[in-house]
Amino acid sequence: MRSRVRVSAALLILGCLTGVTGGWAQTSSIKVGANGKVGIGVDPNDTSAFPGAVLLNVKGSYPGDAVVKVQNTSPSGFSGMEFRDSSGNARFFFGVSNSSSPQPIHTRLNSFNGTPFVFMTNTVEAMRIRADGAQNGFVGIGTSSPTERLHVNGNIRVTNGSFISNATALNVPDFVFEPDYELMPLDDLAAFVAREKHLPNVPSASEIKADGLNLGELQMRLLEKVEELTLYALKQNEELEQVKQESARLRESQERRIAELEAALRQFSTAAGNENR
Repeated sequence: MRSRVRVSAALLILGCLTGVTGGWAQTSSIKVGANGKVGIGVDPNDTSAFPGAVLLNVKGSYPGDAVVKVQNTSPSGFSGMEFRDSSGNARFFFGVSNSSSPQPIHTRLNSFNGTPFVFMTNTVEAMRIRADGAQNGFVGIGTSSPTERLHVNGNIRVTNGSFISNATALNVPDFVFEPDYELMPLDDLAAFVAREKHLPNVPSASEIKADGLNLGELQMRLLEKVEELTLYALKQNEELEQVKQESARLRESQERRIAELEAALRQFSTAAGNENR
């Protein structure tokens, strides 16, 4: 095998020649076109391979391996590629961090100088990660200007999963079942609902419209209301059982008194009949 450099008016070829019967055969090459376009495994004069402003095209067929490999041998460096804008400002890097401190070796996508990440499908923006001021890192799906850590303009669907909202900090209202918990009297509850048009300790429609909704907190408040409703139902059932028992005692007493009156009437009737004889 021997190295080969061939220059023509239209093409610069850097490659290797392998001995074959009757001469040499070119087995691989880097081709630089007169237009400055570089092809590795592809002809830079092939307009289908170099449409528009494409300057570099790499083509190969290596099953189970990468076509292009990038390595920085410095233990504190980064193995990857950096992209700059027309003014030479760094805007984007992707690659691998070689250092294991302060973080383990990891794959890295990084933007610079306030450049957001914009993910597009069919040239339409699908997701954006902001990189400006206090909104740095805010993620928007369906919106290009997210105002929260995750801002979704559209529906969210969870299948076979859970929505977890800071479970360690949630105030689960099982305190409702403690013996010293005081339920609001029903008369007071009726007056509150008539006056405020919402349940106690539950945000009103105007509050939700102005401040938004904390789903985790609202779930806990709704659970509190369900537990209170359970206590109201149990209390009413207890009172109903007492009424039923009292009604049974009254019925038993009435039946006993009626029986006594009927017995007395029979005795009176018998005595009166004997006197008439």
